[in-house]
Amino acid sequence: MADGSTQYGELHRLEINCQGCFGDGRKTSDMNINSLHITSGDYISFKIGVQESSEYVGGINIFGEHFGNFKQNIEMTAKLKR
Repeated sequence: MADGSTQYGELHRLEINCQGCFGDGRKTSDMNINSLHITSGDYISFKIGVQESSEYVGGINIFGEHFGNFKQNIEMTAKLKR
């Protein structure tokens, strides 16, 4: 592995519900499941990024089952009540 490469990771949980967006249980946005209109289309698009004002600008690593400290892939679960 080249110097400067990462191999470890942290496991984080994102939840979006009627009260807002939460990262690891901490509210990060008032945007909620209703304001996203996710049931109005044929697919759900999700974007992860690093803001230009962040402490560490330049990228982000997304680990999966065979990388990092957690042997699991990225998972998405949608629970919709009608």
